[in-house]
Amino acid sequence: MSDNLIDVLVEIPKGSNNKYEYDKEKDKFRLDRVMYSPVYYPADYVYLEEHLLKEYEHFFSVYKNLEKKINIIGWAGIEEALQVIEESKAAYQKNDK
Repeated sequence: MSDNLIDVLVEIPKGSNNKYEYDKEKDKFRLDRVMYSPVYYPADYVYLEEHLLKEYEHFFSVYKNLEKKINIIGWAGIEEALQVIEESKAAYQKNDK
């Protein structure tokens, strides 16, 4: 094995917006959060003691600007959910030409 290899922990895969964390108590990785914005990580986001900040500087300076706050005002029943699904299917079929 090469002496130039290093161990890293990939917390967010390149092109993803899923953030994974290692749970020491359960000895497992779990999905910690999803970044809800149109910006995706430009490279694997890894835990590594030394890295080049300039590689990620722009991304970390703008990604939170694109996130919006939402308020959940309640849940509807199954009838409403099925209606929304049917309306979505109809809209898709209408525009799928």
